[in-house]
Amino acid sequence: MVSFSDKFGPSGLGASIGAPTYIHNIIRGYNNFEEGGGGSSIPLSPIEPLIGYGGNTSYEFRWAEPEHNTIPPAVFVSDAPDDETLTLKIPGIIVRNPYFYDAVGDVFVSFELPAPNGQYVLNQTIDLGLQQIIVNGIKRISESTVELSFELNTGGNDFIAIYDLGLAPHSEKSYETIITGGTAVMTIELNDIAKGAVDLFYSGPILVVYGDWSLVIE
Repeated sequence: MVSFSDKFGPSGLGASIGAPTYIHNIIRGYNNFEEGGGGSSIPLSPIEPLIGYGGNTSYEFRWAEPEHNTIPPAVFVSDAPDDETLTLKIPGIIVRNPYFYDAVGDVFVSFELPAPNGQYVLNQTIDLGLQQIIVNGIKRISESTVELSFELNTGGNDFIAIYDLGLAPHSEKSYETIITGGTAVMTIELNDIAKGAVDLFYSGPILVVYGDWSLVIE
């Protein structure tokens, strides 16, 4: 399944079956960004396999990465026989909503940079549509390195969790965001140490919608 209809309309959310039971060490980022040339991307961490049941046998359906590397992940493969009817257990759906804001691809939020070895407490709430986050603070851990800390899933919906913030700096030397459970840390290596602020751009968050579904495959 790669899409479905809801209150956002049929094209508002891209979706994939399958979700991690616990969001741990989800890493996004890029390295060695060059002006006009981009950089190497750090891929999404692997998705846990789905389990299909047929008779007394179970089969793992694994994300077909990197041959079909899509976001959200949409292709899963297994060694199950073609002629066997299976019941696929679906613990969650990974969705991406890039259309919630008109500001996709634009500067979404900007943070003033503290002096080296300094920090600012922010406690700033950011609404990502189906879920919210809080930017706890920004720390200048060296002259060229900045660290942003986040509290995730603060919107009051226990069945929706953030898998990817959909926020990233642009044209910096590198950045890495590590999401573990309900927290995230974004580390940015600056291109220009004299700049006064760091800008984050918006590409739309990736979310996990948890549930308890079954899909019969014939």
